[in-house]
Amino acid sequence: MVGFSPSTHRAIIVPITCGRWDCPDCAKRKANKYCARIFAAQPQRHITLTANPNITTTPAQALAVMKRALPLLARALRRPITNDKGKVIAYERTFQYAAVWELHKSGFPHVHLASWGDYIPWQEILTTWRQLTGATHIWIAKISDNETPNHSWSKYITSAIPTRASIFNGLRRVQFSRNYDRFKTTEHKQDTEPDMQWYYIPAHPETIASYLVAVLLAIPLSHSNNHTFLLRGLSPAAGDPFYPSIPAIENHMLTHSIACLHNDTTKPP
Repeated sequence: MVGFSPSTHRAIIVPITCGRWDCPDCAKRKANKYCARIFAAQPQRHITLTANPNITTTPAQALAVMKRALPLLARALRRPITNDKGKVIAYERTFQYAAVWELHKSGFPHVHLASWGDYIPWQEILTTWRQLTGATHIWIAKISDNETPNHSWSKYITSAIPTRASIFNGLRRVQFSRNYDRFKTTEHKQDTEPDMQWYYIPAHPETIASYLVAVLLAIPLSHSNNHTFLLRGLSPAAGDPFYPSIPAIENHMLTHSIACLHNDTTKPP
């Protein structure tokens, strides 16, 4: 969708997506969004928890055991403090995680945790996980400060795309503990003018953006998550690919009141 304001000569490009994991474009976009959320909390450790094929005879059974055990593991590692009635009133330690499920080449599941909180010895994590699932192996590594959000986690997320027969079918792709997002930010919502007119254009957002820049001499704004442009100059000709979807734009001068020009260096004519 392309929104155009005749009063401010501003255009907004909003992609319309199917949101399906079996769509390559949407899967990549959703995986990147999850990766950004995972790393926004600045996780400290990468923990991989496995199943025990000798105890759980099928992958589906192993997944059921691990799903039940994961919140119990987190609760045990936090060391809950209870009152005389047995109600949890506090925790001695902090342990927050984002969990991404993946299948091993053997067909059995394992889960990747990006965790942050108090230091917990790996022996304690292994012992607790063994008591809950019977598994005998875990893997722990420090998440380095220079590790990029799309380092390996995007691969973990997209590799578990469920098929109709997959054991992950119906399972939330990425699971977060309740207080994982320790640096919560208010997401910027795109503001629109009252006279914004919307047009449906069946083309890729980057294609439309390139068209606006090349043909309409658009100046991109840097403050928005969506593709936002201030348009000036030429009107689309009949031979242009989106004519007459985008309305004609009259020549006009941009005022200096626009403060968020691209890189804050582009000056109005």
